[in-house]
Amino acid sequence: MSTIRYMLCIALWIWSVILPWTLLGTVTTIIAGFLLLMYPAWDSKKKDSNGHPNKPRHEKWFYAWLIGLSALGGFWALFLPLALNQKFDGPNADGNQLRLHLLYITGGVLALITLGETHRKNTVDREKAKVEKNNYEKSQTHQENVLKEQQRQFNETIAKERERIEVDKAKNKQDHIRQVHAERHSRYTTAIEQLSSDKASIRLGGVYALIGLANEWLADNSLTKEEQYKEGQIIINNLCAYIRSPFSLAERHKELTLSYTKYQKNYQNNSQTLQSREEFAEDKALFQKEGEIRQAITDAIHTHLQGEGARGGLWSHFEYDFSNAIFFYNFNLDNTTFKKSVFFKGTTFTKSVTFNDTEFSNHVTFKEANFIGNVSFNKGSIFPKGVSFEDATFFDGVIFKATDFKFNIEDIEGYYLSFDRATFACSSDFTEVAFIQVKFDAYPTFRQTTFDNDVSFVGGTAFEVGASFEKATFIGNVNFGGAIFSDDDINFDKAQFAHGYHNVFENYQSQYQIEFDTHISPDGMCTIIPKGCIVFDPKTKESIPNYRDILVLFDKKNTSTSKTPETDKKLAMSVWPKNNASDTHP
Repeated sequence: MSTIRYMLCIALWIWSVILPWTLLGTVTTIIAGFLLLMYPAWDSKKKDSNGHPNKPRHEKWFYAWLIGLSALGGFWALFLPLALNQKFDGPNADGNQLRLHLLYITGGVLALITLGETHRKNTVDREKAKVEKNNYEKSQTHQENVLKEQQRQFNETIAKERERIEVDKAKNKQDHIRQVHAERHSRYTTAIEQLSSDKASIRLGGVYALIGLANEWLADNSLTKEEQYKEGQIIINNLCAYIRSPFSLAERHKELTLSYTKYQKNYQNNSQTLQSREEFAEDKALFQKEGEIRQAITDAIHTHLQGEGARGGLWSHFEYDFSNAIFFYNFNLDNTTFKKSVFFKGTTFTKSVTFNDTEFSNHVTFKEANFIGNVSFNKGSIFPKGVSFEDATFFDGVIFKATDFKFNIEDIEGYYLSFDRATFACSSDFTEVAFIQVKFDAYPTFRQTTFDNDVSFVGGTAFEVGASFEKATFIGNVNFGGAIFSDDDINFDKAQFAHGYHNVFENYQSQYQIEFDTHISPDGMCTIIPKGCIVFDPKTKESIPNYRDILVLFDKKNTSTSKTPETDKKLAMSVWPKNNASDTHP
């Protein structure tokens, strides 16, 4: 009985003491081992090559530990009071209090774990967010750099492509320009060849082709102004050369402008053999066709020299050389402007020629020119750098009206205004050689000039710096009425005035006294002439002595040719023919 009791006591002790502690230890070991092995709350210390732990904690460790610790806490709260043999006989019994505190502790541990995990997650989230932000910023920066690089590469590609296109365009443009210029040079060569054709229509086509080419060169913006004028000047030189080229029928301009009937009538007594009607008609047709071709050139020049303003026309900046040309057709250069030099040396004008309101801005020469028809320099023709009419011959009417020989005073040296040895041999129906309202700002020279008919310097014609008529010959009426002499250098030394004509020097304006003399011819004709001049017989070309000089020779007491009371008395008593005509002077 005692044994049974002893065994029952042992069994009761085991049940009440050993079994609870055994259960507590076993359950605790199982739960702890399970959590530590299957759901560790930390990463392994060993890391791989990328810096990551070899064995990271399980992603569900937090939930596993919450369940494990809750179960472990509940198990300890249930069995620990039993293991300690606590009493449960009231709310305040030790067993109940211990269970309550164990549950509090378990709840607190769970709360701390939860807070710690929450803090960790927040920290991780912040770090993750920061990393993501940095990664995003890096990604954005990278994308921006990539875009910038792509934009740079794109721009570089576009720039290279544009450069290539521009190079190709420039090359194509240059190729096109070369082709155009080559084509023009080819057309120029063809046009020059056409000028040498024996067919008038082909020559005329060549002329128009050259005119068109000149305008094309001037309108070519791919060239500089100098290059434009250089190419254009070549064409102008060829057109002028064609005008200068000899044409045998030009010498027969008088007869080939007549009808065949008048030709027979006027030339039948000449030594030359008359042509048949057919021959005359053939030559006249050639003469007219060639005149049309050459006049087409001069008309084009005239048209292209006209322009508004100081710049002049499209062709005003070219030089023109018409030296030794024969203009057997009308030549009109009215309202034109020449900016470069113009040469008419030795040129023959068989018909009328007009230079009305024409400006020669550079040197111009009519030296040795022959004006067979009328010539006019009216309406303000301007010669600012001089003009030479030396040895020129005017066979018909010539008028300089309102012409301005106005030089730049600062550049006057080297410029000229010369009519020396010119001949004004006008026809029988000629009225006058007239200088009307002309202004000579330079020193004009008429040395050894011959005026074969009337000449007048009237209407306010002004000699601003003097003039020279030394050894000039006047065969006709001479009129200086109203002329203005602003300088005392007026030279009539040894000038010759024809007997029988009326010379007018009245109403001239000058602050300097010009001395005149009255020449009395044997027939009693009185001719007013400047002192030092000669009166001659236009038929014999011999000088006529002045009766006053003869009277002085007979008067041994008089040694002066000046007019004295004694001389007047002898003139009144003389049997020399009395004055039948009188000239006037100031």
